[in-house]
Amino acid sequence: SWLADARLMPFTLTAGHAPDAPGQVVLDAASAHSFGLRVGSTVRIGLDVAEPTPATVVGLVMPRGSGNLAGPTAVFVQATWAQRLLGIGDRWDLIEVDAVRGVAPEAVRDRLEQVIPDDGTSVVTGKQYAAALVADLSQRAGPVAALLIALSALAVVVGFGVVVSTQRIVLRHRAQELALL
Repeated sequence: SWLADARLMPFTLTAGHAPDAPGQVVLDAASAHSFGLRVGSTVRIGLDVAEPTPATVVGLVMPRGSGNLAGPTAVFVQATWAQRLLGIGDRWDLIEVDAVRGVAPEAVRDRLEQVIPDDGTSVVTGKQYAAALVADLSQRAGPVAALLIALSALAVVVGFGVVVSTQRIVLRHRAQELALL
């Protein structure tokens, strides 16, 4: 969902406005360009197995700094609409907190752990969250890596077969040439 605090938002709004009502989305500019979308375009938001919901592009963003999405599309919606689309009611699956300069992330985490309910909710620092995302991505990439290794092995076997066949043909041809002499 869209974060109102620009310090927590890893993107900068480059066109249009933030989503402030249900049915409005903000996309990253690169994806919008590659799909031929602009502010005012209509898109369909599909989550899980639910029927896609129509939405209007009201803004475009670029990654802050020199970030590059390199494939994934960033989509931002109003927070309450995201909760409704996901069917999670008034609960949240992620809350980002920014502390004043000089306060260690671990100190903020420890303070928050004292006030959150003991219902399985956890508090992590930004570094811990990023590490968990990378681990999740690595876990998801495991089957893809195995497939790529298998295809590479197949290519090596096929290449070896081509080389051996070529050598047999050349040797047979040379033997015929020597027999004619």
